[in-house]
Amino acid sequence: MAVLGDVPAEERAGTGWVDEGLVTGVDPLRQSERRLRSLVESAHDLLLIADAQGRPLYISPSVRRIVGPHPERILGNLSAEIHHPDDVERRAAAFRKVVREGGRTEVEFRVRSTDGSWHWLEVTMTNLLHDPDVEGVVLAGRDVTERKLAEEAVRVNEERWRALLRNSSDVINVLGADGRLTYVSSSAEHFLGYTADELLDREALDIVHPDDLEGAQTILAGLLDTELPVGPVEIRVRRADGTYVWVEAFATNKFDDPAVGGIIINARDITERRAAQEILRHQARTDGLTGLGNRFMLLDELAAALERSERSGQLTGVFFLDLDHFKLVNDSLGHAAGDALLIAVAERQRRLLPAGTVARLGGDEFVLCCENLQTYDSAAELADRIADVLAEPLVLDGGDICVTASVGITCACDRNRTPEELLRDADVAMYRAKARGRARFEFFLATMRTEAKHRLAQQLDMRRALDAGQFRMDYQPVIRLADGSLTGAEALVRWAHPRRGLVLPGEFIPAAEETGLIEPLGTWVLAQSIAEAAAWTRGSSKTVRVSVNLSARQITGGHVPKLVNAALDINGLDPGMVCLEITESLLVDETDEVGRVLRELADIGVRIAIDDFGTGYSSLAYLKKFPVDVVKIDQSFISGMERDGHSRAIVEAVVRLAQGLGLHTVAEGVETEGQLRALRDLGCEFAQGFYIGRPVPPEAFTDLVDGIGIS
Repeated sequence: MAVLGDVPAEERAGTGWVDEGLVTGVDPLRQSERRLRSLVESAHDLLLIADAQGRPLYISPSVRRIVGPHPERILGNLSAEIHHPDDVERRAAAFRKVVREGGRTEVEFRVRSTDGSWHWLEVTMTNLLHDPDVEGVVLAGRDVTERKLAEEAVRVNEERWRALLRNSSDVINVLGADGRLTYVSSSAEHFLGYTADELLDREALDIVHPDDLEGAQTILAGLLDTELPVGPVEIRVRRADGTYVWVEAFATNKFDDPAVGGIIINARDITERRAAQEILRHQARTDGLTGLGNRFMLLDELAAALERSERSGQLTGVFFLDLDHFKLVNDSLGHAAGDALLIAVAERQRRLLPAGTVARLGGDEFVLCCENLQTYDSAAELADRIADVLAEPLVLDGGDICVTASVGITCACDRNRTPEELLRDADVAMYRAKARGRARFEFFLATMRTEAKHRLAQQLDMRRALDAGQFRMDYQPVIRLADGSLTGAEALVRWAHPRRGLVLPGEFIPAAEETGLIEPLGTWVLAQSIAEAAAWTRGSSKTVRVSVNLSARQITGGHVPKLVNAALDINGLDPGMVCLEITESLLVDETDEVGRVLRELADIGVRIAIDDFGTGYSSLAYLKKFPVDVVKIDQSFISGMERDGHSRAIVEAVVRLAQGLGLHTVAEGVETEGQLRALRDLGCEFAQGFYIGRPVPPEAFTDLVDGIGIS
């Protein structure tokens, strides 16, 4: 059998031939055989020849590069470690088949390389046992390890993506140009209840909610003209059971990508998120206590109402309610009772205006929005009905309580005024109703806005004045009527305004009370007055007390005793040299806090005076219940003494009452000699007023203390 021709033994040494006797031939073929042998043995591909039993007849040198110095093992013992156990049977079966049936077959198997790694071989087995030039099975192959590794990497990667798609909560779809689904991930079944096969080739828009269909069509149409991604888009789609779920979708045009050839749509279920958002939206627009709308909801509803009013030409009325004396309920019955009252009031308003909008802005403030009012008289009639409904007795904490409200009203029939302006104007009108006595309603007038702006400007001005130290103290002398001697002074604050000049308390104290500025201002007045009184005492042998007015806010704040104590300690002043004045109305609105603060002040040793006595709800009970030392008779009674017998009788009664209770009396606003004589005749102890002495700065009052008596 001649395969490569006749080659001398010395030239065959080191070749791949196992049986040198196979090489025979004639001399003229030697050169051709050498050329062919050189090509075979230098080739990168593998070449093996085996007999029918699988014994190697020829192995090309390229095999040695893979399996090492014993290449025959590649066809030898199949149980050797060179062979991968998973491939042994497949490779052996292929060899047996080609021997038995002839022809050729292909097989892939792995062998271990010299470095211990596995190499994939792709081998074609050809039966040439019948060929006298070969008489064997030719195995021609190549090392395809890199290709197999690449294929395996692709397979693993594809399997990974398939697993991700199978287990993803998102659904990935591909839409063709006709809007039909050409691919649907298997997660659609968990998401929508449809299998992927049920959705394939189906119109994607078929399962879109009718209310969202037009928007979805517009988006898909626009995607055909752009490669930019679109989303997120929130729409509803129908599940297999007929229910709808909210989905968040992202879409990208991939028609130019041959691997996709359509629009990729990624969708995820956001039904729970939408439900949570709706709950938050409801909470953000609803008052938690009463269930009514809040300011945000009210403004939205007002905007819609104004738009409808502009079309209909009818009025939209805004009614701003503030419950009268609500703080008394909280202070006397507790906050739980106050909350119960607010809930009951809310329910009554809801019943009164079922087709309108009712909102609670906070505290005891409510707003009603009523549309289709014909005239302002219609608004007034509704305000009367509101008052009637609120006035119905309400059982609270085991007893009946009647509620009244101060109501501000404004109306509009177009959008020339914004919802915020309407709410502001109704609020301004409500404050006018409260200032005029409560339990009434007032319509908004343009002049009210001007007044409100003036008050706001004044409040801002006052804040700056406090920081800039523009306030100063004057002191009005108080004399003993029996001998005309100076015994004290009432401290009166003044505002040295840089543009308006000297501003008296009546012009700025109400604004200070309203905004809470009265507390820092009152603290400054208290400290300044005690410091001045201490200076008088150190510089004179006379005993001169200082009287300081306290606001209701200062008393109910509860900090006054500490402030007084601190000022007395700093200045070394005897507490008995300080008299703190409170209004009679504060005692009428008495709370446990007021009583506690007054008793603490009395324990310190300062005196307590009731200012403007007789102008409020006078009662002996106040004088007995609280630690009162001084009664100050209001100037309205003093001014009428000379011409009005009733005024003289009232002054006499107050003086006799005070004497009987061991209290001191001070007459305010004495302006004539006749008033002074009458007060002396009636036995009043002390007096002050312009006739006795006008308020003067501290340095001028020091001169009075140093030697000037008033008679």
